[in-house]
Amino acid sequence: MNRPVISLGITLLAFVHALAAPVKVLLIGQPPDHGYRSHTYLPDCELIAKWLKQNGDFETAVARGWPTEPHAFEGVAAVVLHDKLGGDVFFAPAHAAQAQALIDRGIGVLTADLFLQDDKKLKQTRVVAGPREVPAYTFGYNHALFAQRVHDVMTITSYLLSKRDATQPAVKKVSLAGFGQMGPVAVAARAVTGGAIAKAAVETKGFRFGQLLDYRDPMFLPGGAKYLDVPGLLCLASAQPLWVAGEPDATLFPTASPHVDGTDAKTAAATWLLK
Repeated sequence: MNRPVISLGITLLAFVHALAAPVKVLLIGQPPDHGYRSHTYLPDCELIAKWLKQNGDFETAVARGWPTEPHAFEGVAAVVLHDKLGGDVFFAPAHAAQAQALIDRGIGVLTADLFLQDDKKLKQTRVVAGPREVPAYTFGYNHALFAQRVHDVMTITSYLLSKRDATQPAVKKVSLAGFGQMGPVAVAARAVTGGAIAKAAVETKGFRFGQLLDYRDPMFLPGGAKYLDVPGLLCLASAQPLWVAGEPDATLFPTASPHVDGTDAKTAAATWLLK
């Protein structure tokens, strides 16, 4: 049971002790914050809850926003928080007492909000001030935002696998899932971490660094297009167990498991990761 999944499309708070079944999982979905059929937090939670019941001895509950019922967290072994800013919600002043109580019970907490991931206004990355607008002035001396986010994933992985005191359960394996804009970030992290990440499920939506027209785009990576682009990263990543969605030609990385059955990508990824 001690196998964390770092999820970059939703924030996953869990990583529990080995408990006797059934394991109770509480899924907290944010109410809609955009138009119809966008950011479907609650339907995603319902889908995950249904999948858990079908594939293991789980007891699930889905809450619309932070639960207000006094007994909502009783017996809960894992909390899945599907929200834009998971850490802000979990540690908000109004929720701090309940969050601390969960931690005191031995439930580990990881909120993977990567660098500037929560900046709604971010359209262009920062540059070094200078008389001329030259990419080398910035990226000759500083990591691109894309690379910094990859570093965040690597740091989280290293922390999870590091030895801690006897009061905390050892993490045996780390799995990684990345969707949306964080899909290519997960691919890159998977490619450079080797066996540290046991399994990875990624959805790229066909993204290519070569499609970018602005060197200040948050997804820009120096040399990303030159050195075989995302397919090259996928080839490196597929040296370890890898599941891929959103790629038009899966023959480029034949050892990976492609998503081909047309089912919901997140559900299919979860099924594959937990096999």
